[in-house]
Amino acid sequence: MCDKPISLRERKKARTRQALVAAALRLFAERGFEATTVADIAEAADVSPRTFFTYFPAKEDVLFAGAKDRIERLRDALAKRAPDESFLDALRRAARDILADRTFQAEAQRTHMQVIGANPALGARALQDLLAAEQVVAAAIAADLGVDQTDLQPQVAAAAAVNALRGALMTWFLSGASGDPQPAFDQALDLLEHGLGTLSAAASHHPPSSAAQASWGDAGPGDEAGHPGPR
Repeated sequence: MCDKPISLRERKKARTRQALVAAALRLFAERGFEATTVADIAEAADVSPRTFFTYFPAKEDVLFAGAKDRIERLRDALAKRAPDESFLDALRRAARDILADRTFQAEAQRTHMQVIGANPALGARALQDLLAAEQVVAAAIAADLGVDQTDLQPQVAAAAAVNALRGALMTWFLSGASGDPQPAFDQALDLLEHGLGTLSAAASHHPPSSAAQASWGDAGPGDEAGHPGPR
């Protein structure tokens, strides 16, 4: 089935929207979120403040402009899986599609994460989007298992999968936000797929760090008076 052609009007609207997002992120990086006004963003995008509010209800909404689209891409990838494709493989495919899209730009994503990290209220909004993505994945897993979406298995599996991708993105960000984030996404999902037991096995081959030993104090790691050892 062919996608419906996009009209000239819709293309113009998309360009204006993207110009507003690009201008906002640039100004947030230069001045900070709080110091940037809607009027500043509109002027930088060569539109009026009234036009800004045609596209975004408030200043913070421009920062989360791509969230809804990415959640819908995730929903679509899960809905259109082949019979033998797991939900983790569908997540890999959705991540590749999002990263390959021309609207995904590493510098813009880095600014996005910096601004959210510096503003707790924006972090709360980001959490809402994360939880929405979790429920999309939980619905797909529940359908696979033939159970209710609110059951423990789909909820835990979805939270683990979505937060594995969030952790991969954070790793990419903390390492300088250079290069392609996809390898980190793949590694995170591989870790989830093969189980965290692989981490436990690796950790058992390394002695506790000096910092960990210091935290145990005089009691030692297995002393009941200090931190209890493994049961």
